[in-house]
Formats: sequence, C-alpha cells, structure tokens
Amino acid sequence: MTYNRKLLSKYPVSKYLDLIDQYPGIEIYTYASADILQLCREIITEYGEQKLEIYHKDVLISLINRSRAKLKNAPLSEDIKGLYEMDFSRIIKDIQMNTHKEGFYLYPQDKFMKDIGVCSLRIIPAGAQKINVYRLPRRFLFSNGILQFFRGTIMAMLTLKGFQPIYDMHTDSHDPHLISEWHYDGWVRFYKRVAELLKVNSNIIGIYGIGWPFDPQLEHISPRQAYLRKLVTENGGYLFYIGPSMNAIKSSTFKSEKRRSLYESGKYIPKEYMVVWPRKSLIAWANGSC
Repeated sequence: MTYNRKLLSKYPVSKYLDLIDQYPGIEIYTYASADILQLCREIITEYGEQKLEIYHKDVLISLINRSRAKLKNAPLSEDIKGLYEMDFSRIIKDIQMNTHKEGFYLYPQDKFMKDIGVCSLRIIPAGAQKINVYRLPRRFLFSNGILQFFRGTIMAMLTLKGFQPIYDMHTDSHDPHLISEWHYDGWVRFYKRVAELLKVNSNIIGIYGIGWPFDPQLEHISPRQAYLRKLVTENGGYLFYIGPSMNAIKSSTFKSEKRRSLYESGKYIPKEYMVVWPRKSLIAWANGSC
C-alpha cells in the first residue's frame, strides 16, 4: 500500500505486530492494549483517521501473511486451517474492493476487532461461531438468585475445575460463511470442531456462549431455533440465566417480524442466557455422534 512514508517510518507496521504479540494469552477478543491505543491516537493526531484506516489495512494484510506461514505447522485440523484461509481471503477482498464504510478500520469497531483477532490467530474461525480463549464471567453466579449461585459454583469447581481457560464463542455477522452455517447441521459441525480442538488443548476446560438464542422462551416463540440451546443442555451442558439487555432486544427483533411484534405488544421480553459445555461431556458427545 502506498501512503505517507513518513508515517511508516515513524510507526512501522512491524512495531504494531510486536505489540499485538505482547497481548495476554487469556483475554477478551475486544482487548486492545494501552500501547496500541496510544499509537493509534498519535497517528490520528499527526495524520488523521483516514490514514490510520489505511495503516490498519496494511496491518491486517501483514498479519495474514505472517499467519499463513504460522498455520503450516500449527496443531490445527486442515478443516480449521481452511476456515482461516476463507476468512483471510474475505478480509483481503474487502480491502481491495473497499467494501466497508469509512470508520470500519478503527477501534473499537467490533467487526474490525474480530478481523484483527482472526488475522493474528487470537480468534479461531470454527464455522457457525468464532472462538477465543477467555475466562468464564463470574457475573452469572449473581444474576438469578441463590440456586443459580450454588449450581454455577458447583459446576465451576467440580466439573470445570476452574473458570479458565475456556473457549468463548461469538457470532460474526459480516462473515457470510459463518452466517450460512446457522442451522442444525452447521452447529453440529461447529461443536465437533471445538471437540477436536479440546482434544489437542488439554488445558481448555470447555466452551461457553451468552446470547438471546439460548433463551428457553424460543421453544414456543421460535421453535426452529430451540436446537441452539438443546444441543448443549441435552448433551451434558449447562444453562444459566443472565437477564434482559438492549443488545438482546435489538438482535432478536432485527430480522424476525414475529419476535418484534411480540416484543412491542409486551408478550416477549428478549433475555440473555449462558450455555456452558464442559470439555469432557462435549468430547464424549462428539465421539458418540460421529
């Protein structure tokens, strides 16, 4: 990419990549270090946001080139490596075609941070969801009374043997392949890939996810999506109440006229639930469902 040489001389992309390499091994995917954010502020001050976006495109391509070399010998299945390559190709095409609107390649844009995570191999594309290594958020212990507190504590202490490290799952709405896998068979493929990852990474205690699709209300409101919860809870996983949120309301009513109508009439309040699938039961399910 051709843009201000003075910018690249003062802020070499290699320095940015070195700062990403210093990120903690267990961290939320939206994490950006103080050093990275300071570097971005300096570039904006000296050159403007538009130049920072061009710079970030260069960062993404540099990360992809480096990660392609790393993936050759990485302890990942060819399936996962293929999903990485699909994401890399999508990201490069978006840059070449100038697909995204101004402001996309800036912090704290969620989709940009997911792309950064994939390109740096901190996020693993696994089909219907993308995952990263994080910790189980303890707030669920306090979101639904004493019974959930004790049930969650027993699960964490006796079944999981701790709160971390655990895979955290995410939806990436600007990844067309991921969205195309949002059906029962796609989620089965996703969890089987996670099981294979767990077999290789014996320190990971399982996988969890938080969202409105795990809400038991969907059994009656959107029965075709009930499998999202049942696939976990009927095969050794756990379900915990989190509570209503603006994100749940926005996401659950965005494409569904039925859910939007029920919400507007007060007959449906979208709520977030958390599913947790411990490694032992997930691997057992995957082995038995082959």
